Amino acid sequence: MKNFKINADILKILALVCMTVDHVGLMLLNDYLPFRLIGRLAFPIFAYFIAEGCKYTRNKPKHFALIFGLGLICQLVYYFAMGSLYMSILIVFSLSVIIIYAISWAEKQKSKWAYAVPALITAALYAVYYLLKIYLKNTDFDLDYGFMGVLAPVAIYIAPKKWLKLLLLGICLIGTSAIMTTPHGIDFIAQPNFQWYSLLAIIPLIFYSGEKGKLKIKYLFYIYYPLHLLVIYALQLLLLY
Repeated sequence: MKNFKINADILKILALVCMTVDHVGLMLLNDYLPFRLIGRLAFPIFAYFIAEGCKYTRNKPKHFALIFGLGLICQLVYYFAMGSLYMSILIVFSLSVIIIYAISWAEKQKSKWAYAVPALITAALYAVYYLLKIYLKNTDFDLDYGFMGVLAPVAIYIAPKKWLKLLLLGICLIGTSAIMTTPHGIDFIAQPNFQWYSLLAIIPLIFYSGEKGKLKIKYLFYIYYPLHLLVIYALQLLLLY
């Protein structure tokens, strides 16, 4: 086991499979618990590679525009198809990217005061999120995985060592799990301690080799995410009618 390593391509495909299984369980199988538990592995792996992508991408505006643009399209579909204001994971990761790029900018400045910029941006984003939660309290508005989900890729990005990245990711997942299983949290299914299974995603990440892999799947997640939701939603409509 000591020499067992997994590259980024394998981990991303694993996350895509887990995400698909999760959404099939949610939308087609009436919250089928085994599928939802498998799906808990997807978010932490995606969060890890969002942070990695921000670190190595050459075109930051294009990277952000891709994530936010697809997220916005998904939100429009959610709203017009289901009247939902629940924010997709792409919107969550868009907010993460904003904070990460602000940190990246601060790192290049000569003054430590520059770090006040990402701190203020984070505070402002949270304030907007909190106020919207109050204003839209009679709707299903929320961020997928809450604001802690926004902070997970940020925590991974700022950590200098892999063990610290995984530790901070684990802390974020614990925070998310605690919030989502309380009476005042999101609690999107009735199963207690449902979200805690996301911590299992740290196991495959431990074996991440740091290598990209040879498959050309750089944009696969961004394309696959809206497409698989569209297919599952179409199947849901066919089953209903």
